[in-house]
Amino acid sequence: MGPSTFLIGGGWDRGAVAAVYGPFVRAAAARAAGRAPRIGCVVLDEGDGAAQFARYEPVLREAGDCAPVPVLVPLGGRFAPAAVLDGVDGLLVCGGLTPAYQEAFAADVAPTVALLAERGIPYAGFSAGAALAARDAVVGGWRADGVAVCPEDAGEDLDEVAVRPGLGLVPFAVDVHAAQWGTLPRLAAAV
Repeated sequence: MGPSTFLIGGGWDRGAVAAVYGPFVRAAAARAAGRAPRIGCVVLDEGDGAAQFARYEPVLREAGDCAPVPVLVPLGGRFAPAAVLDGVDGLLVCGGLTPAYQEAFAADVAPTVALLAERGIPYAGFSAGAALAARDAVVGGWRADGVAVCPEDAGEDLDEVAVRPGLGLVPFAVDVHAAQWGTLPRLAAAV
């Protein structure tokens, strides 16, 4: 059995913080057994990693008593599961360029999932992090066999629809921002 998994995408509505992040923070708190849970926040650092982390930190704190910790992975770098998952009670994989997040996790999928499960660490994915939770991650693209299936701006710097190995925390495909970016046809093409 895998870790508790929470998929988040839709925006930054401060009125929805308790409903959106609360269950994840409570799951991390249950693991922390009486102390404020440490939440590792994985941010793909494209030069603004600290600023991106600063967007998530207050939202998590508003959702419940916790200690968010930045985990900045440089663009082109790799996520180090053993180092990161030591000492955290929850893992939030944040948003950004989905193909780059997938590449950052690709080399260590099995150890990451094994450590999450063994240690009972809940996982939350926001946007790119939500897509990455799938067994088969829809990471971007805007054309299927050369035919446009969604707006080019939603392609995540990819031309053809790309499905790559994800973490396998959920058995279904996830595409993000379907309402905001018009990506539902991309998901249909990927499936």
